[in-house]
Amino acid sequence: MGRGLAGVAFMSVLRRAVERGMDGWKGDFEQKHLMRLGWFLAFAIALHDLPEGLAIVAGERVAPSLGAVLALAIALHNVPEGMSIALPLRMAGLSPLMVTAVTVAAGLVTPLGTWMGMNLFQTSPAGVSYALAFAGGAMAYVVARDILPEALEEDWRETFAGIVVGALVIHFAARLHM
Repeated sequence: MGRGLAGVAFMSVLRRAVERGMDGWKGDFEQKHLMRLGWFLAFAIALHDLPEGLAIVAGERVAPSLGAVLALAIALHNVPEGMSIALPLRMAGLSPLMVTAVTVAAGLVTPLGTWMGMNLFQTSPAGVSYALAFAGGAMAYVVARDILPEALEEDWRETFAGIVVGALVIHFAARLHM
C-alpha cells in the first residue's frame, strides 16, 4: 500500500513541477490547460511505461507465452496512451513534429523497462514489486485527477461504456490465459 502512495505523492509533485514549468508559456486559458495536461500525461505515461517493461519480463519468467501476451497487450494499450498525450499537445498548438517526438519518447520507455527488468530480476526480484506498486499508484492518481474527470465532463455515457467494456476485456482476457 505504501509503495502505491509513494507513486501518488510523486505524481502530485510532478504535477506542480509541470504547472510551474508552463508559467511562462503563451496562450489562452484553454491552450495552457491543454499544454499542461499533455506534458503531465507524457511524463506520467513514461513513468508508467517503465514498470510495464518489468511486467513483460515478469510474465515471461512465469511462462514465455504470458510474456508474449503481456507484450502484445501493452503494445495495444500504448496506442490510446499515445493519443492521450498527442491530442492535448496538438490542440494546444504544439507542432506535429514535436507532438510525435514527445509521444515516441514516452513510448520508448517500455523497452527500457524490459531491458532493466531482464537485469533486475537477476539481482532483486523484490524490486519489481516496488516498481509495479509505484507505477500503479502513479497511474491511479493520473486517472482519478485528470483522465476520468475530463472524460466524464465530455460524455459520461461514453465514459461509463468505456469503463465497462475495458473491464470486460480484462476479465475475459484473464480467463483465457488461466
